Amino acid sequence: MSEPNHRPDRPLELYPEAEMPALPPEGAPGEAPAPAAPAPVAPPASRPEAAVLDFLDPAAIRTDIPLDYPFRHEGREVRSITVRRLTTAEVGAVIEAIPEGANYDLYDFVAAMSGLPAPVLRGLIDDDGAEVLAKARPFLPRAVAAIFYSPTSGSGGRSPSPPPAA
Repeated sequence: MSEPNHRPDRPLELYPEAEMPALPPEGAPGEAPAPAAPAPVAPPASRPEAAVLDFLDPAAIRTDIPLDYPFRHEGREVRSITVRRLTTAEVGAVIEAIPEGANYDLYDFVAAMSGLPAPVLRGLIDDDGAEVLAKARPFLPRAVAAIFYSPTSGSGGRSPSPPPAA
């Protein structure tokens, strides 16, 4: 059985509208294929597993900061804030959560270190906020601390500026 020829006999502009040939059925030979359905989006790759370790010197990885101005958050009293060092996986999670092209925010890291949301930390009374940041600073990952606490000397060197001449 031969395939019907769906090609017009003459140029389309020479046909009266009533005589226009019917469009070929979808998927006919010679016709451009219909666009394929979008490929299903693969689920995000699961994070590699990180072990929960029992560190031998807990004081080296966490500190408790008593607040001069305690507050209530989500129904519980907060009288102190504990900050702790982050695991490698936690640092990666904070960095991944930062939108593409956005600047790093110190409070995102301190939030991960304290378990309190960044907006809550920004809402602390200034004295408590300054104390939390000061006590959290030694617990920041080195690369993150370098971003937020870079040298301020005129030369950009890590050593302090020379004393003024007498």
